[in-house]
Amino acid sequence: MIKLFFTAITCTLLLFGFSAGAQDSEFSLSAGGGLSGLKYDLPNGASKLKPGFQAGIGYTKFYNSRWGLTTGLGLGYYQSRATLTPNTVFSSHSVDSENNAFEFRVKTKGYEEKQNLYALQIPVMVQFQSPSKTSTQLYAQGGVKLGIPVSSSYQTKADEINASGYYPDVNAEITDLPAHGFGTQTNWSGKGDYDFKLSYSLAAETGARFRLSTGNYLYAGLFIDYGLNNLKKQEGDQTLLTYHPTAISQSQATGVFSLANTTGDVRLLAYGIKLRIGIGSKEKKTAPPVKEVYVETPALPVQTAEKPKEEELVVTVTEQKIIPEATKDTLTTEEEQFIQTSLQFSKVGDTVLSPSAQAEADKLAQFMQRHSHIELQIEGHTCNLGGPAVNQRISIARAKAVATYLEHKGIDPSRLHIVAKGAAEPIVPNTSEANRKQNRRVVIKVVE
Repeated sequence: MIKLFFTAITCTLLLFGFSAGAQDSEFSLSAGGGLSGLKYDLPNGASKLKPGFQAGIGYTKFYNSRWGLTTGLGLGYYQSRATLTPNTVFSSHSVDSENNAFEFRVKTKGYEEKQNLYALQIPVMVQFQSPSKTSTQLYAQGGVKLGIPVSSSYQTKADEINASGYYPDVNAEITDLPAHGFGTQTNWSGKGDYDFKLSYSLAAETGARFRLSTGNYLYAGLFIDYGLNNLKKQEGDQTLLTYHPTAISQSQATGVFSLANTTGDVRLLAYGIKLRIGIGSKEKKTAPPVKEVYVETPALPVQTAEKPKEEELVVTVTEQKIIPEATKDTLTTEEEQFIQTSLQFSKVGDTVLSPSAQAEADKLAQFMQRHSHIELQIEGHTCNLGGPAVNQRISIARAKAVATYLEHKGIDPSRLHIVAKGAAEPIVPNTSEANRKQNRRVVIKVVE
């Protein structure tokens, strides 16, 4: 059974290897545990879920920054424990060695049965994750799971088990005739296998998604699987023992699911904690840090009409680099026009993307996903309010805000080059507040 599971995992990995290939998807390895077993009613006793586990591999295709579709292959282990009320009589109809019909009766003391099931799981889940500018997000999954039983067994024991035969024609019950299959056994035990159908379950999972590195995430959450169908192929018609006409010691255990009209529907139920590692499909290596390029800006006169909101900070020019602009033969006219659009920061000292700026950044992320060979120069600009050091700091923070937003959309940081322009390159004279608002911006350029 374990060999079958790993063979299935290998085949699934090969399948995913041919189907995956975009940055908007991820592979995952998961493991979880909690109470996991067979849920059913036992009027003449009690049933209880026991600890179980789930493990598997998955593949998620993301259609945007919030929604994705997940499938995969897993292995689930389910176990339950059943006990019976002492001296409860279970009966079925049988025929003895002389072809006489009788009622076969079985009762026990201290009866306990452990039930085990291994099942392959094939989930189809819709995943949602909250938008976030930090390394932590909330996520939720919901969908269905197909369960394929690969192994199911039971082990029983009892302090005492008694088998008797009631013959209605003569109104007599034989209770102690071991040579003909009737009598009492102490410290009794038995085992056997169950035969179950495919299972269909509703599945849900929710928790937190932690960013480990670009494209790689740790999911930690709670899960629940609830079976929709009855696993029993047919209703039982036996007692707890098979009747053996020549020796009671040759009788075999049948398990509580073989009892006639006793347990009703048997469904899967599991809930607990699950951990999952998600690995971006194109993450070949750890991306290098974002390149920051500082450009010296001349000291400009400070107008007294408005004061900067940032503290004065001395910035040391560490590198000066000119990044050539790439040819745009591969871009459409609309894309060339779009890439020239600036992301605006209307307030003095503001370094947080506004909703409209986020919308432009979303389009920019889609543009970069369409053109995986293109790299961008992200230039931060300010108006002339404030000193050179302040403006240098604000402009680099604005450029970083755009770059970080794109990273969270799955863009490799090595494709993003940050440049701080300060107030050196206004697009309009800083003679009015309306003009200064236009100069507080981030400019995007395609580079080689």
